[in-house]
Amino acid sequence: AQIHRYPHNDMQALAHLLANSKAQHKLIITDGIFSMDGDIADLANIVQLAKTYQAWVMVDDAHGLGVIGKTGRGSLEMYDLGEDDVPVLMGTLGKAFGVFGAFVAGSQLLIEALIQSARSYIYTTALPPALAEAVRTSLVIAEKESWRRQHLHELITYFRTAAAKQQIPLMESFTPIQPIILGESEKALAVN
Repeated sequence: AQIHRYPHNDMQALAHLLANSKAQHKLIITDGIFSMDGDIADLANIVQLAKTYQAWVMVDDAHGLGVIGKTGRGSLEMYDLGEDDVPVLMGTLGKAFGVFGAFVAGSQLLIEALIQSARSYIYTTALPPALAEAVRTSLVIAEKESWRRQHLHELITYFRTAAAKQQIPLMESFTPIQPIILGESEKALAVN
């Protein structure tokens, strides 16, 4: 496969790449919530571009699952998107769900293809049953106990308010990722 990168959340650049692609199969890959800036991918427009240019969409929602959406189903839930819109969803079980491991969700055909051909999967060990049960319990808690997400968002607001009072420059983000802009590398090292 050939990889073509587009500037961060730049839908015009993505549209240009898709329009000029001669590839028979296209896959748009994006984070749901970007891990460095805390901003959210423009999934509505990405999905629309994918439909226009007959591409698939793959979302890594490691920082969205369990954190955003009415029931914690992440950026896809926030945009009201489903499997037809985003046929490949990746996530981690180690952040909001408090366990470890990761997953890929998709069609039965996709998952079977990964089982048969993904070297990283072939040479790994299955999750122990106790861990699988812990994951299942975490998913139930994340879905049913929305007060946890509410409390998290209250803490985010508290942090942003306290940072503003201290004149700490934050990037715009309503997610738990709250980047502080320090400027040059030397200052970042000194603060560290």
